[in-house]
Amino acid sequence: MSEITESIQILRFGFDGMRFGMDVTGATVKQIKNLTIFIVGLLHREKLQGKTSLRKMLKKDGSLQVLKIKEEDLKKLKKLLKKYGVLYTVLPDINKGDGMCEILFHTEATPRINEIAEKLGSAKVESLVDYAKNGTDGNYEKIIEEFKKDNLIPKESLEVDRTEMKNISRKINKAAMEKDPNKVCLVINKSIIVETRGEETRVVIPRTKGEKYLKFKNDELILSKSGNSYFLFLDSKKEYPIEDISGKTLNKMPGAEIKRNYFLENEPARIQARKKREKEKFLNNKKNKKEFEGNKNSEKKFSDSKKKQSAKNTHSKSYKPKSSSRSR
Repeated sequence: MSEITESIQILRFGFDGMRFGMDVTGATVKQIKNLTIFIVGLLHREKLQGKTSLRKMLKKDGSLQVLKIKEEDLKKLKKLLKKYGVLYTVLPDINKGDGMCEILFHTEATPRINEIAEKLGSAKVESLVDYAKNGTDGNYEKIIEEFKKDNLIPKESLEVDRTEMKNISRKINKAAMEKDPNKVCLVINKSIIVETRGEETRVVIPRTKGEKYLKFKNDELILSKSGNSYFLFLDSKKEYPIEDISGKTLNKMPGAEIKRNYFLENEPARIQARKKREKEKFLNNKKNKKEFEGNKNSEKKFSDSKKKQSAKNTHSKSYKPKSSSRSR
């Protein structure tokens, strides 16, 4: 799974029946899972200590950052944080021996944190992911294990996290691919998947009457939200082999050309545009039909009123017997 290095990704997870967000910019899926477990453990520990600072920060939007300072400056830092009114929580020391310690704060306090950092002279702002990577001696994983031993991470929460991770990994990988200008997206409907063997999946190319096929790695296919199709991202300039039914290579074609020749009609934007046109047409037809029905009813009412009037006039005429033409 590729790393996310561009836009901010917010991971949503549950704790005590509430939903929180956490900034996971630049993290791999494995790191995100560990960070989730780590944060849940911190929340439980904070709950036992009667504190709520981390909870309050996560409830905003999850844009959290870490301030790294020398251990000897921690006491002075706490006084400054109180003076500037900054909400924070002290993070566990995951890299013992480096003489540094870290506090977690919300991004909205960055201007105040920068002023504090200037006064201290030895502070550095980094991301939560950078903090996790600093645990080079394994203390990061050790702390997670300690959380588990101390029952600070309930089993049910971990089960939820594992389920969530499937969706998170899909969203993050898809977001990263979509931002890459060298990638093109194919929508692979489950109906065109021929077989999955080992680590590879084979699909029949649309509109080729079953004569041409493509083969990809399983982890390249990203399941869509609906679960009915997959997203597949190809390098626009890289050439991919086009195979026949027996697996023999017929020719090679760049990713952009494969999309243009065979998958362009499956592009989500085009499908949405078509659905929008169909909906507008339907609504217009419905409107016209309503107006037609209204006119039809008006004509019917007018016709009925004419008939009633005619019948009324017929019954209201006085009866006159016919005169006899018999001669005397």
